[in-house]
Amino acid sequence: MWNLTNSAKFLSKKFLVQIIPTAIFLSIFLFTFDYSLVQRGLNGYWFTVALFEFFIVYTLCNFIFRKQFIVNILLIGGAIYVNSLAFDPMHYSYIPVTNDFIIYPFSFFIFFLMGTLVKKYFDKVCKYIFDNNIIMLISTVIMIVGAIAYINNYYVQFETKLILSIVGILSIFYFFMRNGDYMNNSRVGKGLQYIGRRTLDVYLLHYFFVTNSLTWINKWGVTSPTMKFVLSILTALVIIGICLLISKFLRTNPLLGKILFGAKMPQKTKN
Repeated sequence: MWNLTNSAKFLSKKFLVQIIPTAIFLSIFLFTFDYSLVQRGLNGYWFTVALFEFFIVYTLCNFIFRKQFIVNILLIGGAIYVNSLAFDPMHYSYIPVTNDFIIYPFSFFIFFLMGTLVKKYFDKVCKYIFDNNIIMLISTVIMIVGAIAYINNYYVQFETKLILSIVGILSIFYFFMRNGDYMNNSRVGKGLQYIGRRTLDVYLLHYFFVTNSLTWINKWGVTSPTMKFVLSILTALVIIGICLLISKFLRTNPLLGKILFGAKMPQKTKN
């Protein structure tokens, strides 16, 4: 129920998980590399701030309108409209603040909303989309053709780009659904699940290591796109491993884990 009490509790929890850790790590990052907030802005730490903005909009719409059909129509229409604005810089180039905190972040709101609606109507989505082999075949083909077009630098219209993004997400989700047993029972699958449970930790920590982590590839004279891709993946895996190790160390203290990563405090058991 999206009443005032529940809405306030929901947003306060999101604030503790997304804003407090972001503010701490952003401050440490700026201090470590001797940057100023004016000079660098949020740097890479815009995502959790944008995500909190998404939750505010989503919560307010549910609190004000209550009727789910109306809420869904308003949110979908607004998400598509803002995404179209972000595709054309002429709409906001004269107001930088609007771009940094509204237009650019909310160009990703459509994907947040997509995930939320899929979760809410999961049974229906499975029945009409993921269990329909023809639809998923068409989606996968569109994704592959779109990827080839993108690699070859074909100009992509706003509508085409949005469709390619959505079918790409559906195809990837479909792949993991169809390989659920492997993901649950294999070492690779369990490893990916563990990383998935620590995505916030990796996100907050990886900017300390990723800044100049790929410059050595160019210094070594690597020109092959395939080799650059492979080396980039290997570098990413190393950085993820370092972040997970640091996260494990910091989470050793439950209070530190709660402050830095929004982790739940272990419940005390009665003797």
